[in-house]
Amino acid sequence: MVAVILTGCTSHRAATTTAPRKTAAIPASGSALGPVAVPQRIAPAPSDPLARVDRDAGVSALLRDGSVLWFFGDTAEFRLDGTLKYFEMGSAAWAAPGRPAVTLDGGVNGQAVPFATPTANFPSCPPNAPTSGMWPASTVVVPVGERDRVIVWMYNVCLGPGQVAVPKGMSVGEIWYDPKDPPARRVISVTLLTEALFPSPTYGVAAVLDPDGRHVDVYGCNTGEPGDPAVPKGTAACWAGRVGIDDVADPARYEAWTGATWRRGGEPAPLALGHTGAAPPPVPMTPGPLSVVHDAESDRFVMAYSPFPGYSDTVQIRVAKRAQGPWSPPTDVKLPGCADNVGGRLMLCYAANLQPAFDRPGSLGIGWYDQHAADDPARGNFMASSVPWSM
Repeated sequence: MVAVILTGCTSHRAATTTAPRKTAAIPASGSALGPVAVPQRIAPAPSDPLARVDRDAGVSALLRDGSVLWFFGDTAEFRLDGTLKYFEMGSAAWAAPGRPAVTLDGGVNGQAVPFATPTANFPSCPPNAPTSGMWPASTVVVPVGERDRVIVWMYNVCLGPGQVAVPKGMSVGEIWYDPKDPPARRVISVTLLTEALFPSPTYGVAAVLDPDGRHVDVYGCNTGEPGDPAVPKGTAACWAGRVGIDDVADPARYEAWTGATWRRGGEPAPLALGHTGAAPPPVPMTPGPLSVVHDAESDRFVMAYSPFPGYSDTVQIRVAKRAQGPWSPPTDVKLPGCADNVGGRLMLCYAANLQPAFDRPGSLGIGWYDQHAADDPARGNFMASSVPWSM
């Protein structure tokens, strides 16, 4: 997948003119208490017709019955000689309770299919990138009666030959999950609520259901992609917003955290991110795509991402007392199998995120895409595991 660029706003607004605003202390970092456990491939069973599928950017939704809806980015299958059999922009699958790594995929003619299909309302694509589609960005699960409403934010992307990728903003959709009728071995489709939510990744890069149950806390980011002249190398800014769970398709209802308050149409302030070293970088060090969850036991928010420039054998993890921060300095966690040398080419990992389905007592669930996960033929795979963790 390709990082999406957006030049963000960086001003702060004062909370009051009559009294100084108290700044929340940056929390201490969480601690990794040991190495990452042996990872599991997020894939169909070996006997499944889609067993050789290669999917990156796994974004999950943990449902009320313990099952998982998986959404993936680039989805492909390669023949034994290494040639491409097919490619799709995005796919989805369901995994049963207690077996989050084994996907029960539905396909058409033995091939994966996209979870979202652009309509005539999709932003127009340029001639050099004529193929439109969506990549998953984030999900939240909202319990409604006996069903779960899964809200999915997506990157709009246009692809062309030569790995050309043109970002076209954000869209949002939903899936309703009924535990009495799970979509095992069925094609999973997102119902689009709007394909023109934002013209750039303003909000939805990450999302987490707020503990109040009424709002979704959402995030946007500059990614500091190499070659972007607007962002110093290795730096970028992220910001926080929120929106009511019934207003996710209305861009006018999103509120920015201005550094002092939540405000519709407000200018978002960069997240306060703790740093390491003698002095902070010119812009807070942040990732491209990230994920955020709320840990109910500790009442802490947890953030994870692949550090700049994205290809790495490390995931960075931060914690905060509030969705808008301030956030702790990053804790680096080494990922296994993420620095393979294959034919003189270094194969790394990317798209690291949090995976609550893999949480264990005293351990934090994480996921990442490994460029070299199998050799029959050589292909990558989205992986998941857990790391012993103390909040």
